[in-house]
Amino acid sequence: MSDGLKAAIRPSLLLLLLLVITGCAAQYQGISYSDPYGFFGGLLHGLVAPIVLLLKLFDWITNIIGVDVLGEIYAIGKPNTGLTYWIGFILGLSLWSGSSQ
Repeated sequence: MSDGLKAAIRPSLLLLLLLVITGCAAQYQGISYSDPYGFFGGLLHGLVAPIVLLLKLFDWITNIIGVDVLGEIYAIGKPNTGLTYWIGFILGLSLWSGSSQ
């Protein structure tokens, strides 16, 4: 397999993996304070935040023409534990920046 083909396949596989992982994300249906999102929930939400932003933009555009495709999409989990949730969220979001090498 040539290096050019490997370089083209790697981002596609990464995108597929991210789509599979984000398919597991869930949102509370009702507000329940007995089990709020914590650090790991914030980490997961930070990882999927850029994808949620794109989906929210797509949802907004389709709602303009009167079609509700995705329903309601939220990037932030509520209720959450506060500081520990936000630390996890920022850490998950920072994983998108990649390495500095």
